Amino acid sequence: MFQVMSVNLRHGAGDGRWTGIAALIRDVGPQILLLQEANGWADPDDQRLATAEQDLGLRGAIAPSPSGFHTGILIDGEAVSWDDWDTDHAHFSMHGHSELIATVPWLPAPLTVLSAHLSPDSADLAAQEAQVLIRHVHRTGGYGILGGDINHVPPGDAEPDWNKVPPHDRAARTVAADPVLRANHAVGHVLARGDLVDVAAHLAEQRHDPTLRAWTGHIGMVRTDQIHITRKLLPALIDYRRVEARPFSDHDAVVAVFDPDKLPLPMTSGSTS
Repeated sequence: MFQVMSVNLRHGAGDGRWTGIAALIRDVGPQILLLQEANGWADPDDQRLATAEQDLGLRGAIAPSPSGFHTGILIDGEAVSWDDWDTDHAHFSMHGHSELIATVPWLPAPLTVLSAHLSPDSADLAAQEAQVLIRHVHRTGGYGILGGDINHVPPGDAEPDWNKVPPHDRAARTVAADPVLRANHAVGHVLARGDLVDVAAHLAEQRHDPTLRAWTGHIGMVRTDQIHITRKLLPALIDYRRVEARPFSDHDAVVAVFDPDKLPLPMTSGSTS
């Protein structure tokens, strides 16, 4: 099995919470780990990335964020080869993004992996950020993963009780629909138009299991943490789960699971029908 895990560290986990987060990650054993809110981890004298690499047996990098809410990606070097690391466009969004080009032995083309943290302050701004990321996730031949703190309600999820959501989050994540507020699905629609598949929503529909859409974020009743994949990876997708991360983070972690044997082999020039 090949697992991709996304974890929000909640302001860098520099207050002793890293030990608990690391234990959760080791229990999963992901081949690719996406991090958000790695605050402070990009500072020259900060040792938290080195500590994480040692604690997890992974190697990785942190992409600097304009806001200081850095993102990062770590990989299992036995399962994934680190080919290229691109932070040239990280300044185009509020919290930036990490971008890794990797070789995965069971894929016929390089894999693009993005760890994203979209704007929490405006669904419309977050949708614009998502539009920029769409081009990046498709850049190596259509095998791509975009995961992280997407922050906004995906289409098809249950409508939150907006009266229980703080005013600034309610204003950022809704549209007016008299007589009640409704979730603003702009981000999810952009990602879908970019041929990305929300793995939790896809499996929830396939299995008729709405529990896969359970909320993950601290604002209540919103599945803010998501993993989206390009359609070429869809045949290999076999599972998704939410990992309870409280009290170590204010977000739960999410995991997408792939079976390499289920991915169809590419046609070769000598193949006949």
